[in-house]
Amino acid sequence: MLINKKTNSKKVAVNSKVIYNSHAVTITLEDKIYGFDIYNKLYTNDVLEAVAFLMKYPNLQNEEFWNLEITEKMLYYINPMNTIYWLSGGDEFWDNYEFNWAENIDLYSRKFEKEILKMRKAKTLNDIREVIQSDYNLDIFYEFALSKEII
Repeated sequence: MLINKKTNSKKVAVNSKVIYNSHAVTITLEDKIYGFDIYNKLYTNDVLEAVAFLMKYPNLQNEEFWNLEITEKMLYYINPMNTIYWLSGGDEFWDNYEFNWAENIDLYSRKFEKEILKMRKAKTLNDIREVIQSDYNLDIFYEFALSKEII
């Protein structure tokens, strides 16, 4: 389970095929698994985490990569707590000295992990985005944090 989530950057592997490239996002495909390099701030193979992070950027909402299909193999790289981290505020919230991700991860896991895993049924990145927009907006996480006196 993820304890200390931070953005990280990684170089794209030489044998990866670049399937999408812009000033903000590079998406590679290697062995039927996507690699997302987003603003050189986050590199991940987790499609749920990538979508949660990408949604922070309104300028990326009409990009063609949202129609990329998700394969069965990609589902093995999903860690729902990474997604929950970004949806609950990410670095902007959890880097605040008053709020500690490590101290609160279990509360968020019990509340959201099983539900987040249901997004594994999505067929495209856009399917994930639509579920997040309708069911996991920041208000849901804010109300949860208030109810648990995290904030």
